[in-house]
Amino acid sequence: MIRGAFGLHGWVHLELATDVLSLLEPGRQVFAGDDLDERRILEFASTGKPRLLISGCTSREEARLLNGTVLYVERAEAMLHLDGRYFQFQIEGLKVQTEAGEQLGTVTGIVQTPANDVYEVTGPLGEILIPVADGVIRDIDLEAGKIVVDLPAGLLAED
Repeated sequence: MIRGAFGLHGWVHLELATDVLSLLEPGRQVFAGDDLDERRILEFASTGKPRLLISGCTSREEARLLNGTVLYVERAEAMLHLDGRYFQFQIEGLKVQTEAGEQLGTVTGIVQTPANDVYEVTGPLGEILIPVADGVIRDIDLEAGKIVVDLPAGLLAED
């Protein structure tokens, strides 16, 4: 989402909803706002406050008019850049089971924390919060609609 103007020549500050920065490389196509106005990325700076220069925005005034505008990329394009990562919409709704085959429930939400994401799983044992960490998430199979986990000791109330 565009979060304000930067400088005098049309640059805008961004609030990123992705860590897939390759989607913001110069020359890439983005769509702005509800009207999906087609734009091209001219320059991108991934500094502490990421900023972007897009086609059709050449002044501070034009940049200010874009404040609050959401930028989109085509889903097919985004999927090519994931490298073993997933979008939230791909994870929510997947069934979760242990390596032993015990059904834990369905992913109903994802909590983002500074250390790692946490999957909210609702099922027969109630709500379980499963950290997305090495050694815990063993497999994500989108085609089968499931996630296989190895839960740390003490994570379940019955442990």
